[in-house]
Amino acid sequence: MKPLPWLAALLTLLIPAPALATPPLPPTVRADLQRTVFNNDQVAGYRVHNDSSVTVTGWRLEFDLPADTTIATSWNGRFARSGNHVTVQPESWNATLVPGGAVDLGWYANGTGEPANCRINGQPCDGQWPDETDPTRPAPLTIDTTGGVTLHWAASTDDRQLRHYEVYESGTLVATTTSTSYVFHTGPALPPRVYVFRIRAIDAAGNYSASAYASLGTPQMSPPPAPGRLAIAPAAAPGTQRLTWEQPLPPPVGPAPVIAGYEVSLDGTPVAVTGALRYVGAVPPAGEHTWSVRAIDALDRLSDPGQLTQTVS
Repeated sequence: MKPLPWLAALLTLLIPAPALATPPLPPTVRADLQRTVFNNDQVAGYRVHNDSSVTVTGWRLEFDLPADTTIATSWNGRFARSGNHVTVQPESWNATLVPGGAVDLGWYANGTGEPANCRINGQPCDGQWPDETDPTRPAPLTIDTTGGVTLHWAASTDDRQLRHYEVYESGTLVATTTSTSYVFHTGPALPPRVYVFRIRAIDAAGNYSASAYASLGTPQMSPPPAPGRLAIAPAAAPGTQRLTWEQPLPPPVGPAPVIAGYEVSLDGTPVAVTGALRYVGAVPPAGEHTWSVRAIDALDRLSDPGQLTQTVS
């Protein structure tokens, strides 16, 4: 069966940064999915294109295809499949891509499963590594009690796309909103008790910011202990690493501290504030470095630091 024309249907899957933000991926080879589904079959493939200013010799495309979708015929590449994983090597005549050059490789398949986890020359096909950068903390959070209770907070920023804010009261999620304010109560006075409000930002990848807190009444809470078990491991993008830690242990007596987030420092200089138990950033320069992580509580008090020494060769 001849492949359908590519233009018959085209489907292209598609904080200020801290000092050690993930380095941008250099413009090299990309791959865009092109796919037509009809009945229980499909014609699909990738347009492999060279976006750089230099000639690229050799490319390797990889992706996963569901088990219920089988490739019957293919063209413009040497296809090999192991389980759900498909690898495509170039033909001799299309292995070299000049700047701006492209090649359309494709297949006819029985089944409608969509390709996933695409890599070209070991890099994400869309040129973007997984988003592991948290939004900035939406602080300060203030409470306006004129005519009720209205919360206001500073806008959070994100390196890619901010999704919304989560609003909590005394640990219960009460709303999600894209606004930087929320009307919690209007009308008669609230029942007398301590009200603890929390706001955090969520981005499109599901990363969440450190939380901003404010309260009506004075909550009783102990200052946070230091985070523990700091460790370093490689991250997804070349030249980056993942610093992880464990949340502070609760005290043997009394209420557990409320953790708003963590401040991450390198050699004594803060580089990030995060709500997660990890920080992803560039590997520091050669030499000996000290990482420290301090917990931030709902009253913006900082714990003692948990520390780790890293030697980079």
